[in-house]
Amino acid sequence: MFENPVNLIGTILIIAGMTLCALPFTRPKLFRRQDIVLIVAFFFCGLVLFSQHRWYRKELTQLNLILLSVPGVFYTIQNIRLRSRNNITR
Repeated sequence: MFENPVNLIGTILIIAGMTLCALPFTRPKLFRRQDIVLIVAFFFCGLVLFSQHRWYRKELTQLNLILLSVPGVFYTIQNIRLRSRNNITR
């Protein structure tokens, strides 16, 4: 299943997208419409990195996807944490 570490990062991105998809069901006040863009980006990048032997074989493209994906995940986590703090104070 995991032929190389890039497949693992793709799996992590797909799980992050699925977790963000479940957010409106668990905590609907924290979900915003702009999260849909992040969900699509996580699924697309995750699928490309998960099945990298079919689509992107060049190492530079894989590195670019990884470097763009890591800040996206941290931005999402920080954004959700800040939203939860704002909802508590309201």
